[in-house]
Amino acid sequence: MLALAAQLMAGAFAAFRSRNPDRLVDALAAGFVAGSLATLGIVGGPSLASCIDPVALNPAPCAWTVSASFSWDVFRQVVAQGAIGSLAGGGLALGLRALIERRRSDELSAAGVPS
Repeated sequence: MLALAAQLMAGAFAAFRSRNPDRLVDALAAGFVAGSLATLGIVGGPSLASCIDPVALNPAPCAWTVSASFSWDVFRQVVAQGAIGSLAGGGLALGLRALIERRRSDELSAAGVPS
């Protein structure tokens, strides 16, 4: 859930701050990067946490025990669901940006400043 929330926020931030005309492409790219980093945390966290006794949930020998097929399945799921989240966040950010720009132009026209 945290990975999807990170992708939503990354997509929203990228779409809001982007200067690219296709801002949702930037939202998808930011969501992909956030999903990739989250997958590393999901897959690598339990493996590395077993190596450090104070944070180990399940003390075990220090070894990479995560299979490649599990890692690939987690990556595909996080990135696919995160794409929807980053598009949703990007769409909300674009709507917010449009409202801000409209309000700014209305204030300028009310003040008599040509746009």
